Amino acid sequence: MAGNSEWSEVPENGITLGPEEALLREIEKNKALKVEKLGLKNEIEKLRLENSNLSKENRNLNQKIKQFTPPKSQESSITSGKTTPKPLSKFLISIAVTATFILFLFFLFF
Repeated sequence: MAGNSEWSEVPENGITLGPEEALLREIEKNKALKVEKLGLKNEIEKLRLENSNLSKENRNLNQKIKQFTPPKSQESSITSGKTTPKPLSKFLISIAVTATFILFLFFLFF
């Protein structure tokens, strides 16, 4: 039965290989995979270095941006906050006064 399994394998590219040739081919494939693995390790290391360099550059640029942008003062935000609600509050007060006057007239005459 063991002899039948050897013959049932499909030969590569139509060439029947002996055990030595098949072993050599597997060794070459293994070597090629190891070389590819080393190349990928080198590429990963290069990408990690590039990533760390880009992170450092990003931090430096963020610091430069912080140096050049003036900080917002609290006074400007407070005054801008006070100016925007004034017209709105006056409008709401006028509506409340008008509604109160109308209700007063309604209860007075009806």
